Amino acid sequence: MSRNKTIKAMHQITGEPYRICRAKLKANGWELLPAMGCPELLELAKTIRSLGDAVVEFASALKKALEEIDTDGILRAYAEIKERQQNRLEQCNAEHCTDAGCENCAGYEPVGGWL
Repeated sequence: MSRNKTIKAMHQITGEPYRICRAKLKANGWELLPAMGCPELLELAKTIRSLGDAVVEFASALKKALEEIDTDGILRAYAEIKERQQNRLEQCNAEHCTDAGCENCAGYEPVGGWL
């Protein structure tokens, strides 16, 4: 914000004359909150701004990571696993095949696989 706008804002908030607002702002490096007697709020505002920057950076990194996930590949792999599972269910109907597993079913896995 320009100095004139800052002076006007301080005048509107405090009701003090423009010349006093200008003098206080000049003495406080044109920072509105310290000029109004609230330097803690300036530090709080800086902290909140830093936190906001960190959140934006995190969200950007998360978006990038999510965009890199190969959802089509995951769906293809799921379909292949589902098909293999179905084939195992159809393959073995030997009487020694139980829920605990079977020598004929893909490495002693339970009927239907581990899915």
